[in-house]
Amino acid sequence: MMARLTWLILVLWHFIGQGNYMKKVFFIIVCILIFSPATVSAAEFYFDNRITAMGIGQTAEIGVFIDTENQTINALEGVVKVDPNFEIRAVTLNNSFVPLWIEQPQIMPNGTIKFSGIVPGGFTDSYGLLFSLVLEARIPGDARVYMSKSRVLAHDGLGSAVNVTTKPLLIDIGLEEKDIRSWNASDDTTPPENFFPEIVRDNSIFDNQWFVIFNTQDKESGIDYYEIQETDYFDLDKLTESNDWQRAVSPYILSDQSRSSYVVIKAVDKSGNFRIVRVEPQNHEKKYTNKKYIWYQLTIWTILIAGFVYIFFRKKR
Repeated sequence: MMARLTWLILVLWHFIGQGNYMKKVFFIIVCILIFSPATVSAAEFYFDNRITAMGIGQTAEIGVFIDTENQTINALEGVVKVDPNFEIRAVTLNNSFVPLWIEQPQIMPNGTIKFSGIVPGGFTDSYGLLFSLVLEARIPGDARVYMSKSRVLAHDGLGSAVNVTTKPLLIDIGLEEKDIRSWNASDDTTPPENFFPEIVRDNSIFDNQWFVIFNTQDKESGIDYYEIQETDYFDLDKLTESNDWQRAVSPYILSDQSRSSYVVIKAVDKSGNFRIVRVEPQNHEKKYTNKKYIWYQLTIWTILIAGFVYIFFRKKR
């Protein structure tokens, strides 16, 4: 590229002439702007560095962040690893900027954290929290938390790949306890925050079926799991004691594609606290009217049959 640029400048210098100095400068600048490769700043994954030392047996919550370097991104994925000095106790999604997880961060059998998510409207920030790891220090020594694989896509309508760099976190694990705030799920007595699920459908995914998107936060112990019910009624006391809940992750394809049922979602944190929310049915009145009509018909037929039986036995007398 540089050889071509040099050759082009020499040719232009010759043909423009010796006396057109300003024109030569202008053409040289244009050539540099056209042929020089564009530099693309890299997004960076990094970890919360407020904790640099821990004692054996102590637990700490470490945030996983991204700095988009003023670029707007809409998809990201990666794998987080920790050295054997640590045991990963939990993964929390408190205050995560990612609204839709394709693969929600979770502890894999090999002790890594794999994740994949999208941000439909795009995201730009230098302090974007994806999720947090709860680590317990087990073996003394220098221990790392680092990203082994990563990929980020730009919000440019093309899904262009963004250059990615990672910054590992080094923690010194010693025999004595350090002055840090340890994580303990049993201290949490607060339910998850209120949230508002959204039911949507799109021609490009799930065969245009209705699905529900949901997400919330728990600032203490973190969200553990979600459960869902599609029901004809909404009675909070009965639903709380019901055994018909099913584990669910967002997005969740609805069983009742007629939108005639209440969609009830329960968010449960790691201490067992929960919050239940609902989405109203779209065609509940129609479903209710159909059921009312059926019961009306059954009632009429019951009365008629009872009347015939009564007349029959009365005539026999």
